Amino acid sequence: FKIDLANETHEIAIQVDEMKNPEKPFIPVAINGIAVHKEYLYWTNTSKALFCRIKIRKDGKAAGDVEIIGRLEIAGVTACQFDRKRGNEHMLYLVTNGGLGGPVNGSEVEGGKVSVIDTSSFKA
Repeated sequence: FKIDLANETHEIAIQVDEMKNPEKPFIPVAINGIAVHKEYLYWTNTSKALFCRIKIRKDGKAAGDVEIIGRLEIAGVTACQFDRKRGNEHMLYLVTNGGLGGPVNGSEVEGGKVSVIDTSSFKA
């Protein structure tokens, strides 16, 4: 959603399949962790085990197609945050639940953890 607090309005800015729940989700969470970094919106979809990004315009609307960055490599991502330290802005930290809500391959669960992805090699 794009929310204008001053005018008390809102609208759907981006709506893509990679943000939605599957037909019969184990836990209907869908988007669970978003971050904006430079000209990209990053998000995780817990129900589909996806980590994605999409280029956005200044008005918050899509300026490109969805890129799937990860699929099942990091189990149960629940939140993400880019490093705020100058020079480390390309480091993205991910908090996981270990796959408790949607086990990897249907049965693999691990302990929750914090993982980091170096996004500097991603193509702009």
